[in-house]
Amino acid sequence: MSKRERKQECLAELKIRVGANLLKAPWGSQKMLSLTMAVTTRTLRTWKANAKKNRLPFKRGRKKTKVSISEAKAIVKEWKHQGGIGEKAMKEALKDVRLRAIREVVAALKVRQTKRRQKRILENRTSVKVNKPGVFVVIDAAKDPSQIGGEFIVQRDRGSLVTNATEVERKSATAKDTVTLLQKLNEKNRLPLVLGSDNGPPFVAEAVVVFLEAHKVIQLRSVPHVPQHNGSAENAVGDVKGQLYDGKTKQEACRILNDNRKRKTLNWKTPTEVDQESFEPCTEELRTSFYNATKAAIKVAMLGTKSAKEKRKAEREAIFQTMEDFKLITRIRGQQQA
Repeated sequence: MSKRERKQECLAELKIRVGANLLKAPWGSQKMLSLTMAVTTRTLRTWKANAKKNRLPFKRGRKKTKVSISEAKAIVKEWKHQGGIGEKAMKEALKDVRLRAIREVVAALKVRQTKRRQKRILENRTSVKVNKPGVFVVIDAAKDPSQIGGEFIVQRDRGSLVTNATEVERKSATAKDTVTLLQKLNEKNRLPLVLGSDNGPPFVAEAVVVFLEAHKVIQLRSVPHVPQHNGSAENAVGDVKGQLYDGKTKQEACRILNDNRKRKTLNWKTPTEVDQESFEPCTEELRTSFYNATKAAIKVAMLGTKSAKEKRKAEREAIFQTMEDFKLITRIRGQQQA
């Protein structure tokens, strides 16, 4: 329903209510109400009569003409012929067809096209469900809405969805901030087997790569210009920012997200509950075994690849396949992402 139609419906309902109340109102109310509403008493009498007959107010304006079958066929044919274009180009091609008819049919076609695209995306999307907390963590940098030019780093455990926001030393996140964050995770014995990130400088710098290799952590990087590959981190940033816009601090935001918010993908438990129930530190034996197997799989997957994009795709597939072999994740086609 358009804004104009909603307004007309609201006015019609108002007229009906006013007329119904006037039927019960004492003598003199009609005159006082006309002064208050800045309408004539004749108008109020009409509303009152319509309410008495239980009749809707008279609708003004031109009657809407339905789109004929011949018009609809011509519009659909031309729309497909031009590859799903807008109404202006359609009007130039169909000069004998009414513009209102073109707008209605094109709008309906675009709605149907959007639904088909969304359905196709859902059917072809591969969902990744992480089977245990602590093995797969994603990170991303976020702009701090409470200050100009400030940033912070958001991390999320893909297994439990526990989210944390870490302050940075300067206005923008650096490789030093990422290494400091990873060192704190290592001190808590929560260093993951796989670290997911985009290709931002704070996450792909040499200092970060050296730290990850020294501690046998596999880095899962996104394909350039494909933010969906780090979608869980993007969602985490959105969750934290949503709380910050409501006036919460970063600590309060993370507490609400971790301790209070129940997640459908966690069987309506909170991230803290799942983490306390299922988290187990990664053993050195598991870390070494997984790291060596993943590196070997990546080396094999790289054979025959030429472009950087092909190499990154092959690398990601090798990492996911190894995680699946170790039963760390479950990949399902067409299901909602975890």
